[in-house]
Amino acid sequence: MQYELWRDLVACLPKGRTLFYYGRDQFASKLLSYLIASGQDLSALKRGRYKPLFDKPVLREFFAGKGGLVADQNELAHLCVPNITPWRLTVDQWGDMDADWKWNQTSRKGYNLVLQLNFSNQHNAAFNRDVGACVNDLFHYRSHPVSKTSRTMAWARLDVDIETGEVMIEEIQTDYIRIFNRFANAPKIGSYHMKRLCDKHRKAYAKQGSLQSTLKTYRDKYLTDTKFWDEIMLAATIDFCVRELACKSLFMHQFESGACLKHIDGRKPPRSLYTKLPRKFCFEATEQSPSFLEAGIMPKGGRRKNKLKAIGGASFWSLDLTGAQVSA
Repeated sequence: MQYELWRDLVACLPKGRTLFYYGRDQFASKLLSYLIASGQDLSALKRGRYKPLFDKPVLREFFAGKGGLVADQNELAHLCVPNITPWRLTVDQWGDMDADWKWNQTSRKGYNLVLQLNFSNQHNAAFNRDVGACVNDLFHYRSHPVSKTSRTMAWARLDVDIETGEVMIEEIQTDYIRIFNRFANAPKIGSYHMKRLCDKHRKAYAKQGSLQSTLKTYRDKYLTDTKFWDEIMLAATIDFCVRELACKSLFMHQFESGACLKHIDGRKPPRSLYTKLPRKFCFEATEQSPSFLEAGIMPKGGRRKNKLKAIGGASFWSLDLTGAQVSA
């Protein structure tokens, strides 16, 4: 998107602290709330590709208590699930209009809106107390779109077209969880990383294995829900697109075609983020791209068009929450 659109979108977003509360499998009730708000019928949804949502234990219990498929949008949107955790949302930008824009791994020139999922102050206080604030700096790449003021667990990059109501979810990613687990499971912490700690914690973790032990203890006590961080991040992204951007036509990349369109020639992201995750959220495989991408990614005779042909099959995942007829 153009920088001016990114600026205008951010200007319209709520100011101050924005919290997102989430518990395991809550995406199922959230998705149903969006669909019936757009005029869909619960019985029809259960007969179609959204049937897996109704199989989630929290929804089976909810509808059993109602005596059938009876619910309004508000009930489903605010359905209480166990072990809800608060997260803080922030936004940022990613990309540029320069000639080397392919380095940014965007599907077209321009900017992405970044939605950052950050730990709550409660988590931060516990981490500072039990592990040490300086240790947190080990879990981020500052060249990635993480918050400069909050501790980012994961983020999503979005290319947005307000006129068409379409959003291309370019990527969902975490550094924090991957690097945290790497340090927790490492046989040895190198001197380079130890030097990055403050004097107090460098001394506290001087004994080999002490930092790893502390991280494992903290992970078992406070980070149990980060085992499904991708679910939380995508649920927050969809909620943000629907409620804040009023965009209900959502797309994600397929694994191979996404790497092609985003110029990822080296190590590719985890395959499950572009296969299992969209299926879990009932995205549908499609060859149709967001309309605002068609000219940019598939010029006549273009190299990427030829590469996509060679890959074959569907290039995108689609989730239509606009009220269009649900496919079976």
